Amino acid sequence: MTQPKSNKAAQAIGPPPAIERTERAEPIPEISLYRGRAIYLTAAQSANGLWTGSARLDDESGRVTNAAGEFATANQARAAALSQAVAAIDHENRFRGKP
Repeated sequence: MTQPKSNKAAQAIGPPPAIERTERAEPIPEISLYRGRAIYLTAAQSANGLWTGSARLDDESGRVTNAAGEFATANQARAAALSQAVAAIDHENRFRGKP
Protein backbone atom coordinates (compact mmCIF):
# COMPACT_ATOMS: atom_id res chain seq x y z
CA MET A 1 0.00 0.00 0.00
CA THR A 2 1.45 3.36 -0.95
CA GLN A 3 1.52 6.31 1.39
CA PRO A 4 -0.01 9.60 0.18
CA LYS A 5 2.54 12.32 -0.49
CA SER A 6 0.51 14.91 1.36
CA ASN A 7 -1.89 14.86 4.24
CA LYS A 8 -4.73 16.02 1.95
CA ALA A 9 -5.78 12.46 1.19
CA ALA A 10 -6.05 11.64 4.88
CA GLN A 11 -8.02 14.84 5.48
CA ALA A 12 -10.42 13.97 2.65
CA ILE A 13 -11.13 10.56 4.20
CA GLY A 14 -11.70 12.04 7.63
CA PRO A 15 -11.24 10.56 11.08
CA PRO A 16 -12.17 6.96 11.77
CA PRO A 17 -15.75 6.46 12.94
CA ALA A 18 -16.24 6.59 16.68
CA ILE A 19 -17.14 3.35 18.39
CA GLU A 20 -20.14 3.84 20.58
CA ARG A 21 -20.33 1.75 23.70
CA THR A 22 -23.46 1.41 25.67
CA GLU A 23 -23.68 0.20 29.23
CA ARG A 24 -25.50 -2.97 28.17
CA ALA A 25 -23.21 -3.84 25.25
CA GLU A 26 -22.38 -7.52 25.10
CA PRO A 27 -18.68 -8.28 25.60
CA ILE A 28 -16.87 -9.87 22.70
CA PRO A 29 -16.46 -13.58 23.46
CA GLU A 30 -13.13 -15.33 23.41
CA ILE A 31 -13.33 -18.69 21.61
CA SER A 32 -11.63 -21.80 22.93
CA LEU A 33 -11.75 -25.33 21.49
CA TYR A 34 -11.90 -28.50 23.56
CA ARG A 35 -12.29 -31.93 21.97
CA GLY A 36 -13.66 -30.38 18.81
CA ARG A 37 -16.27 -28.26 20.54
CA ALA A 38 -16.22 -24.48 20.62
CA ILE A 39 -16.58 -22.73 23.95
CA TYR A 40 -17.38 -19.01 23.95
CA LEU A 41 -15.91 -17.31 27.03
CA THR A 42 -16.94 -13.90 28.31
CA ALA A 43 -16.09 -11.87 31.38
CA ALA A 44 -18.14 -9.01 32.79
CA GLN A 45 -17.13 -6.49 35.41
CA SER A 46 -19.58 -5.83 38.22
CA ALA A 47 -20.14 -2.52 39.97
CA ASN A 48 -17.73 -3.41 42.79
CA GLY A 49 -14.85 -3.85 40.29
CA LEU A 50 -14.68 -7.66 40.45
CA TRP A 51 -15.15 -9.92 37.42
CA THR A 52 -17.54 -12.79 36.70
CA GLY A 53 -17.06 -15.29 33.89
CA SER A 54 -19.40 -17.35 31.76
CA ALA A 55 -18.97 -19.98 29.06
CA ARG A 56 -21.43 -20.91 26.32
CA LEU A 57 -21.09 -24.30 24.66
CA ASP A 58 -21.51 -24.45 20.91
CA ASP A 59 -23.98 -27.33 20.68
CA GLU A 60 -27.67 -27.96 20.26
CA SER A 61 -28.48 -26.86 23.80
CA GLY A 62 -26.37 -23.67 23.81
CA ARG A 63 -25.91 -24.25 27.53
CA VAL A 64 -24.33 -21.40 29.51
CA THR A 65 -22.05 -22.17 32.45
CA ASN A 66 -21.32 -19.40 34.95
CA ALA A 67 -18.13 -19.50 36.99
CA ALA A 68 -18.84 -19.58 40.70
CA GLY A 69 -17.56 -16.52 42.53
CA GLU A 70 -16.01 -13.20 41.60
CA PHE A 71 -12.43 -12.73 40.47
CA ALA A 72 -9.81 -9.98 40.54
CA THR A 73 -9.10 -10.06 36.79
CA ALA A 74 -11.01 -10.86 33.61
CA ASN A 75 -8.51 -13.60 32.72
CA GLN A 76 -9.15 -15.39 36.01
CA ALA A 77 -12.90 -15.21 35.45
CA ARG A 78 -12.61 -16.62 31.90
CA ALA A 79 -10.25 -19.37 33.10
CA ALA A 80 -12.72 -20.43 35.80
CA ALA A 81 -15.58 -20.48 33.28
CA LEU A 82 -13.46 -22.52 30.85
CA SER A 83 -12.63 -25.01 33.59
CA GLN A 84 -16.31 -25.54 34.41
CA ALA A 85 -17.26 -25.87 30.73
CA VAL A 86 -14.52 -28.46 30.15
CA ALA A 87 -15.72 -30.40 33.20
CA ALA A 88 -19.27 -30.35 31.79
CA ILE A 89 -18.04 -31.69 28.43
CA ASP A 90 -16.03 -34.44 30.14
CA HIS A 91 -19.05 -35.34 32.28
CA GLU A 92 -21.21 -35.71 29.14
CA ASN A 93 -18.60 -37.85 27.39
CA ARG A 94 -17.73 -40.23 30.20
CA PHE A 95 -20.16 -42.96 29.09
CA ARG A 96 -19.90 -42.47 25.32
CA GLY A 97 -16.66 -44.35 24.77
CA LYS A 98 -13.74 -43.34 22.63
CA PRO A 99 -14.38 -40.72 19.96
